[in-house]
Amino acid sequence: MQSQFVHAPVITYSGVKAIIRAMRSARMLLTVLLTLAIASTSYAAFEDSGFGPRDIAMGGAFCAVSDDPGVIAYNPAALGQASALETSMSYLRQFHIPSGESDRDSTRAAVVVPLRQEILNGALGFDLRYDRRTAIAGDRALSIMYGTRGLKETERGGIDFGGGFKILTTSFESGGKAGTHLALDLGTLYRFSERYAVGASLLNFGSPKFGNDRAPLAFKVGVAEQMRGIIFAADFTKRESSQSGDGQHTMALGFERWWATARSGQYALRSGMSLGEGSRTWNWGLGWRALGARIDYAMTVPMTGIARFGHGASLSVRFGRADPEGEYEKLLSQELRYRRQLGE
Repeated sequence: MQSQFVHAPVITYSGVKAIIRAMRSARMLLTVLLTLAIASTSYAAFEDSGFGPRDIAMGGAFCAVSDDPGVIAYNPAALGQASALETSMSYLRQFHIPSGESDRDSTRAAVVVPLRQEILNGALGFDLRYDRRTAIAGDRALSIMYGTRGLKETERGGIDFGGGFKILTTSFESGGKAGTHLALDLGTLYRFSERYAVGASLLNFGSPKFGNDRAPLAFKVGVAEQMRGIIFAADFTKRESSQSGDGQHTMALGFERWWATARSGQYALRSGMSLGEGSRTWNWGLGWRALGARIDYAMTVPMTGIARFGHGASLSVRFGRADPEGEYEKLLSQELRYRRQLGE
């Protein structure tokens, strides 16, 4: 007759040791995976993540581009080329920035004020920035920059310099050490002619630290070719190590093309690539402007890492001369019409 009792398994001392070893191995594996996940995400404060959708759509190749409020995030020397008072407000939802994968909301507002005085011939730039690194910290920055205009004139162009300071404040959501520090931005812009320019800048000079975090120092150099309605640009960036990881290099390429219409303003198509060691993205964007106002949109498409698309939108308003090129073309067409009438 078979027994009706079920015998419980006997756990020996060697079996307990095996279970403990398995638990330790699983814990070590989980720790490694978490470390890799953290290392692949850009948590550093005040990374050079761009200003708005126009420069983002061009891949971040903006160091030698001028006459736009967004240059305050790339090269303060380019501020001096501003032709009129201009304001800009932008919002970016970013998952991939040049230094690596990220998860942040970025809101910025800037004002560029041209100065045409005998002593101060250039432009002042004011920038307010708030970055919320999701579940990590909130970064706030107030920037005051100045760029010269025609400081050293050449036969076909000239060289200008710019710089200013930033008040950086970080507050950690997880109870980390918050603080406020000062950093400097410096830059130069050399214009070969009205068409070609070369720029270089040093951002976050001083590399202020916030506990184990820091605002990494970044060196940028770029070239740009600007024709009527067309821009080709290329940038190279070297940034020092931070909490995001070791120092990295990034190559950016950008393109912009404007088309004018008779009654509905002007439209722009932009595209660019950001090729870095921590992140590679393809970017594109659209723009529309009329009567001094401009609306821009950009999308970031990742080529590495997690497939999450970034978006951005901005509104810019230029006071005074809304469109110098458009006004010039209008005067030229009126002159040609007047000459035809004289000929008739």
